[in-house]
Amino acid sequence: MKKFLVAAALASAMCPALQAAPDALYLVGSFNGWLLPTADYVLQPVDGAEGVYSGTFDIYDSSLEFKIFTVNETNWDNSQLYYGCEGAVNLFGNEAVEVNISHDMWSNIAVSNWTGGTITVSADLNTNKVTLLSPTQPVLDDVAEVYLIGTPQGWDINNGEIALTKAEDQKFTTTLTLPAGTPMFRFYSSLGDWNTGSIGSGMSGDKIVNLNADTSPTTMTVQPEGQGNWSFPAWPGGTMDITLDLKNASVTFTPTFEGSYHQPVIYMVGSFNWDINNGTPVEYLPNEADEAVYRTQTNIPAGGMLRFYTELGDWDKGSYGPAVSEADTPFTIPDSGELVTEMYQSKANWSFPDWQGGKMEITVNLTTRKATFKSLVTDALYLVGSPQGWDIMTEDATWTLWPDENASGKVYTGTFDIPADAYFRFYRSLGDFNTGSLGARIADGDNEIIEFQGAPSVTTPVVEGAGCWNFPTWASGNMIISVDLDNMTVTFTDPVASSVDEVTISAGDTAPEYFNLQGIRVTDPTPGHLYIRRTSAGAFKIIF
Repeated sequence: MKKFLVAAALASAMCPALQAAPDALYLVGSFNGWLLPTADYVLQPVDGAEGVYSGTFDIYDSSLEFKIFTVNETNWDNSQLYYGCEGAVNLFGNEAVEVNISHDMWSNIAVSNWTGGTITVSADLNTNKVTLLSPTQPVLDDVAEVYLIGTPQGWDINNGEIALTKAEDQKFTTTLTLPAGTPMFRFYSSLGDWNTGSIGSGMSGDKIVNLNADTSPTTMTVQPEGQGNWSFPAWPGGTMDITLDLKNASVTFTPTFEGSYHQPVIYMVGSFNWDINNGTPVEYLPNEADEAVYRTQTNIPAGGMLRFYTELGDWDKGSYGPAVSEADTPFTIPDSGELVTEMYQSKANWSFPDWQGGKMEITVNLTTRKATFKSLVTDALYLVGSPQGWDIMTEDATWTLWPDENASGKVYTGTFDIPADAYFRFYRSLGDFNTGSLGARIADGDNEIIEFQGAPSVTTPVVEGAGCWNFPTWASGNMIISVDLDNMTVTFTDPVASSVDEVTISAGDTAPEYFNLQGIRVTDPTPGHLYIRRTSAGAFKIIF
């Protein structure tokens, strides 16, 4: 079990002195969903040390960032209730790192290269500093040699032809000449074993490097023992100076381009994640005008909000919004056509209060400062559930509800072969289980049981949610389904039962088959009960 030990003594030289030390301190971060109150992340006072607090916690996250609250409530509007810091740090197992904290700093106390384990956090209210120490983090030993392994040398772990030159104080340098393409690489302190001596962009996964078009240096963090690569999409050819600084866990890339260069991705952050460290990539779109155009097709939740960033890690850098101020600006995307808006370097958000969820095509032109939004929501609904294997990705007409031409308003209908005991809900668009769902109830797993109980059809409410309809007594067969989005209802119809209008008294036929009104075959009908009688001549409701 991994432990997270926190000992904190907090003060702020940048704020008025506290009249009394808090009774306890509270950590709010990635490990508890950024929520208070919580009994699991409380720092209790340390005996004999006024203003010093400590606590031990189980942390299972692969990342670590938090703020420290002086009260047990999450009030982000009052910055005097919590402490932030000046930015993220790298932490190694053989050295402590000190950071400044303040009520006036919005950035989280964060460890960029956190791999999980035990960490001690100490903070002093009088000096306004926090010290981080984690013996379980990878240790940065003195490295004698560093090799670049990747596309420039053929991904050969035994090939040391690109050896970096060691400078002073754990710095290594090299200059590469790279053809146009997508170079990708990481570093190793030894050859011959992929799992020994790696120095990567992270423990796993590749990181796209957004170089600066003006050829100024770009610096990123490194992860000892990590096997993540640095990737350079849309590299136009040219040279690259590389400085690897192991002491400060950073690598700096300084390019000289042979052709025009646009950074390969920008990032979208919004109500679908609100995570400045994990924005949704919006990739560069080559174009004849050679403008900085980026495009993505992605699912946006109902009532979505978003803005764009040219870099991650800092809410205050590289942001683009629809207004000069930071006010959210509402827009409506037309059912057909496009919404084109101006954009500015700001932290304002595009807001879509009327958007019902689904896929959008979003195009950002940093050259002309225009953002274009286009709805890709098909005028149809999709049945997703046990009948079609819970496939949220494949568009299949077999499981699609189309607009009912005979109905007024937004009514979608279809006939489906529904198996016994089916579970399903509907979606406005495919590709994401968490976007655009229409269900029986809001919560996933909060299902509604549907039984016909002698009626040819059942009508029930529809909500913007993920609860399913379940048919435990349905015997399998065709079912007509009609979803009315104007009235937010769905009607399930048994076509066999609903098509039989004649009710007769049985004359004692022996050849027909009998079914109850739920479609279940009955081999021994009970006299006086209502059944569906099937013969070669058709199907009829009868009283046996």
